[in-house]
Amino acid sequence: MRYNKLLIKLLLLGFIGIFSHCGIYPRVLVKKDTTQYTSQEEKLAREQEKRAQRENSRSKIPRSKKIRFVNTPVSVSDKRPAYKRKNARGDSSKKNKKKNNRKKITQRKSNSSKSINKKGTNNNPNDETFAYIKKFKNTAIKEMRDYGIPASITLAQGILESARGTSTLSTKGNNHFGIKCHSWKGPRIYHDDDEKNECFRKYKNANSSYRDHSLFLHNNPGRYAFLFKIKNHNYRKWAHGLKKAGYATDPTYAVRLIDLIERYELYKYDGNKKIEKTPNEPPSPIIYTSKKPSAEGTHVVQIGDTLFSISRKYNIDVAELKKLNNLTNNNIKVGQTLLVKP
Repeated sequence: MRYNKLLIKLLLLGFIGIFSHCGIYPRVLVKKDTTQYTSQEEKLAREQEKRAQRENSRSKIPRSKKIRFVNTPVSVSDKRPAYKRKNARGDSSKKNKKKNNRKKITQRKSNSSKSINKKGTNNNPNDETFAYIKKFKNTAIKEMRDYGIPASITLAQGILESARGTSTLSTKGNNHFGIKCHSWKGPRIYHDDDEKNECFRKYKNANSSYRDHSLFLHNNPGRYAFLFKIKNHNYRKWAHGLKKAGYATDPTYAVRLIDLIERYELYKYDGNKKIEKTPNEPPSPIIYTSKKPSAEGTHVVQIGDTLFSISRKYNIDVAELKKLNNLTNNNIKVGQTLLVKP
């Protein structure tokens, strides 16, 4: 019996040694701590010692080929096995990598889209027109509130007269409405229009050009007074009224203004909706697009032609051209046949 008891004790001690070496403490084999502590501090000190012993025992575990431990600090409260903690960290790092890769992809896409947009604004006139509207819409609305000129008319004239802000007058002289000098006492710029080296007004900035445009219409009661009697900011009546008052010599001027307003929905800046054509509205001018060659010594006026451009084309003075065709002013119509040789 004695030998049996000794054998059992030896076996138990062997098992305890193996478990303790592996860092495993079965509840059955571990004795409960029945020590009586005199104070709370001693109890805490004892618990810290036990934790330190457990950590030391864990550090003695031999490394396996399959399990690789991460050298990052692990809280004592985390009682999960080392391989589970490693996998959790590995998964989180993979997720972070995926997030970073997604951010890089989105950044590349945004950069590529920006470059495409930049190219588009340089090549597509519609993009330039939208950019012009976005830049000057608030200025046009302010002029409408101060002087009663529809913002749609102001924007359409600015787009048409300045070629979306790209013309020589707008880039060098900030003149967005092609207003000539007349009685102007400020800075001037000279540009070929109906005649060579005509005088145009020059401004410090585009906003000054918009304000002078409002003053030019408002302070000419004998010429443009009837326009300010038009109710509800009717852009169609304003467009035909400007053409009637002689703001531009182009016979299709009103039609082109209306087309710009309706194509880009500029009427919404007046607080209006699209206005349908009425029976009393002046008819649109007939545009001749004949491809037949003109007779020798004559020229058929096309869209965009002026007396000055025709005179340069045929090496003739504007005064002589007017004399040949019995013209008293510079107004010409599309489809009109002019003599260009005496």
